[in-house]
Amino acid sequence: MARILITGATGLIGFHLLKALSSGDSKLRVLHRKTSDLNILRGIIFEAAVGDLSDDEALQRAVKDCDAVYHLAAHVSMGTADVEMMQRINVAGTAALVSAASKAGVKRFVNVSSVAAMGIAAQGQADESEVYNHPPGRPYMETKRDAEKAAHANSGLMTMISVRPSLVVGPGPFRRGMIATFVRRALRSGLPLAPRGGINVVDVEDVVRVLIEAMNSGQDNDRFLATGHNISTKSLMKTICKLTQTPGPALSVPGWLTLSVSHAMQGWMNLGLPGELPAIHMRLAATVIHYDDSWTRQRLELDAPRSLESTLQKRIDWERSQK
Repeated sequence: MARILITGATGLIGFHLLKALSSGDSKLRVLHRKTSDLNILRGIIFEAAVGDLSDDEALQRAVKDCDAVYHLAAHVSMGTADVEMMQRINVAGTAALVSAASKAGVKRFVNVSSVAAMGIAAQGQADESEVYNHPPGRPYMETKRDAEKAAHANSGLMTMISVRPSLVVGPGPFRRGMIATFVRRALRSGLPLAPRGGINVVDVEDVVRVLIEAMNSGQDNDRFLATGHNISTKSLMKTICKLTQTPGPALSVPGWLTLSVSHAMQGWMNLGLPGELPAIHMRLAATVIHYDDSWTRQRLELDAPRSLESTLQKRIDWERSQK
């Protein structure tokens, strides 16, 4: 019976992955910090490994006797105040876990990266080969790029595969991110204004499917996309408002104005002033960021993604259940 280590199991993707794997025959082990809230994992059988990515001895204990690793733990921040922490967790932590896993004889390792680690197509849709081309000053994207490089640096010691999800949506107490923010705001008062641009939205269950198939049949140095629906930001907002039965966007905000506001908001965040201001979300929402995952779907023999409306409805239903 295979033993699988999972990091980041209390996050959106990690929780749904752990839940899916728990119905199989593998023994599951979860690396978590002493301070982690494990209430969400109640009812799922797993072995706990206490520690964090900066503790080499804890990592050695965590990977001992494991056949495979799913690495999802990361620190997400869109400001510059957390650069050091993101370097320590996202980059150095990934390198340390990969080193411990290879020394322990782990055979297969799936590194959950992000589309942030790759580039944006100048025209059309980016595929798995798109080279990183974001401008400087986006530390989260830079650390995800560098973390992926660190994961693949010792290719050949074990089968190393990276999976790059886009904007992931799913139910549960995971309230960060652009789509969850859109849903909450729509439920409160609608979404009257929409930035011009386009994004890609994927159901968390579709991401989990990619991860499992990548673990089962991916080859060393493969990099897969876990993406779903390409859609304009305005159309996405309209769909959310249709499902929430609240006022949708009647106007589109010009790209230059969106970018100007986002720069001011970024300065606010960099100064450490109070408030959660999604400046990077505004910049990205004003950019067309679409993906072509046909190679991934063919290689992993994946079904079509779940419908966008059903994906958004699950998020909306969960938010409503919390009132």
